[in-house]
Amino acid sequence: ERARVCAEMERLHASVVVPSFIEQLLIGFLVLGEKRKGQIFTTEDLIVFSTLATQAAVAIENARFYEGERDRQAALFHAATLASLGTMASSMGHQVNNRFNVVALISSSQKMKLRGLLANGSDFEKLRKALSECLEQFESLEEEAIQGGQIVASIRKLARPSTEGHKPLAL
Repeated sequence: ERARVCAEMERLHASVVVPSFIEQLLIGFLVLGEKRKGQIFTTEDLIVFSTLATQAAVAIENARFYEGERDRQAALFHAATLASLGTMASSMGHQVNNRFNVVALISSSQKMKLRGLLANGSDFEKLRKALSECLEQFESLEEEAIQGGQIVASIRKLARPSTEGHKPLAL
């Protein structure tokens, strides 16, 4: 490994290597070639390079921190979204269930009414009145089905990822 590092240093024509530390953690190296006029590096040069290497280490550490913070914020936003969806799903489930209950109740009552009329051999006027009531009830069923469909469409819209992307917003 040492031989490989030395070969790389020669390939780069490196004259000075300044480590970049934050506390005791090595972040990277500042590698410098020869001075343009062939002079040697002074103590003052090395102090400046050491300061630059430290500043570079701080910049790298800040970039890592911001990247990690961005990831944490995205995870928190995702968790909040899931919690909100859970609450909303419960409410929507209740709404959809109500629609199914209305459909079941109307269907059951109309079946019983029609069976009773057919079993009793009712007259034409009673059948006409029962059919009229059935028609009203079927209109109610249609409204409930439309509302249930709108609820399901809302759920599906929420579940679908947005294709619009991000838009600027004036704060």
